[in-house]
Amino acid sequence: RVDKAIFKAAFLLANPRCCYCNGERLTAELDHMPARICFKGKAGPDDMVFPTCRLCNGAASQSEQVAALYIRCSDFNGANFSESDLDRLIRGVANNNRPALPRLILGTRVVEIPEAAHPHLHLFGTKALYAMFHRESGGFAGPRHRRIVWWAQQGTEAGRLLAVRADAWFNKRLIGERRNLDLGDQIRMQTGYNGAQGYLGLRMSFGQGLDFMCILGPAKEMQRGLDVRTLRYGPVRELSSRLRLGHYPLPPAP
Repeated sequence: RVDKAIFKAAFLLANPRCCYCNGERLTAELDHMPARICFKGKAGPDDMVFPTCRLCNGAASQSEQVAALYIRCSDFNGANFSESDLDRLIRGVANNNRPALPRLILGTRVVEIPEAAHPHLHLFGTKALYAMFHRESGGFAGPRHRRIVWWAQQGTEAGRLLAVRADAWFNKRLIGERRNLDLGDQIRMQTGYNGAQGYLGLRMSFGQGLDFMCILGPAKEMQRGLDVRTLRYGPVRELSSRLRLGHYPLPPAP
């Protein structure tokens, strides 16, 4: 406990501003990203810790719960399965966001993801994107940026198209590409940051379940140079509020 207290105090001193709201608010807590509930027994990577204010951290908790449920229930690798973990996630989503509950499509390895879950998955990816931009650049995602967040299930046509786009992006647009996290079969994460151009690409694959491809870059260049619609920056706490009100901005599928 003493070691944790010392680590937290040192971390807050070294990271005084929240990475999820352009540094607008003081860091009050340490945030694990991806959330530990995404992993069997909550045994996520220890070094993926980020500075957050209480508002941003609390605002995204229900979206992380929804994302964790789909990450876990769409992963058909038995080594990653935990009945107790899944039961807690199902009960949590049933209590907080019942319309977002999944339905298994019989005879397939695909979980039907209702539209009510889509903004939660998008916010989950956005939060990861902001965190990794802060880690790679030392700065904050903010109003000068625009973003792309795509997700899809592995083994589907959408998943294949997402992989094609991700491969093209990393092969053509980014430098400094590296696979910086590999936790067995539970998660594989790849980032590519081009400091000269200000772009960050983030690719996350969770087990045999969900894939994410996220991009953050300068607003003008993103609008001019890409053939897809991009979204404006928004603090995590604000995006979560819009989600609750039913006004969360979603892009078209990749």
